[in-house]
Amino acid sequence: MKDEETKIVGAAYKQLIPLVTKYAQNEEPILLVGETGSGKEVFAKLYMNSSNRQGTKMTRNCAAYSDELLRSEIFGHVKGAFTGAIEKRKGLLRACQDGIVFLDELGEASPGFQAAILRVSEGNSFSPVGSDEELTVNTLIIAATNNPTKVREELK
Repeated sequence: MKDEETKIVGAAYKQLIPLVTKYAQNEEPILLVGETGSGKEVFAKLYMNSSNRQGTKMTRNCAAYSDELLRSEIFGHVKGAFTGAIEKRKGLLRACQDGIVFLDELGEASPGFQAAILRVSEGNSFSPVGSDEELTVNTLIIAATNNPTKVREELK
C-alpha cells in the first residue's frame, strides 16, 4: 500500500497527519471516530500506508455483513462449520499475517464479534468458526465507527 498516495485536503485534516503517521510508525492500534463522510477511511489508508508492516493490508466494512458471515470473513472457518461451509476458509486475520486489518463501522458489529476482536487485539489469538483450535497471528487491527457508543469500552 505504500505506493498509493493518500491525498488529504483541508487545514484541520492536515493537522492530524503527523499524529496518524506517528501511531502507524509505533504500530499502535487506533479507533477512528467521526460522522459518515468525515474521512475515517482516508485516515485509515494513511495509517496503513505509513506503517512499516510488511504483510497484507485489507479493509472490511462490518455493516455490510451478517454476524455469521463477518466472523467467517475475519476469523475463517472449518469445513462444515455452518450451512454452505463446503471448504475450509483461512480468513483475513491469517491472510494479513504481519499486516493490518481495518474494520470499518465496527460499531455495527455484534457485541460477540467485538469481544472476539478484543481477544485478538490483546492476545493475538482466535479460533476459526467451528474450530476448537487456538491460532496465533501477528495482525494489527485498526477500526473506525460513526457511533462510538456501540463499541465495547475495552476497544476504545
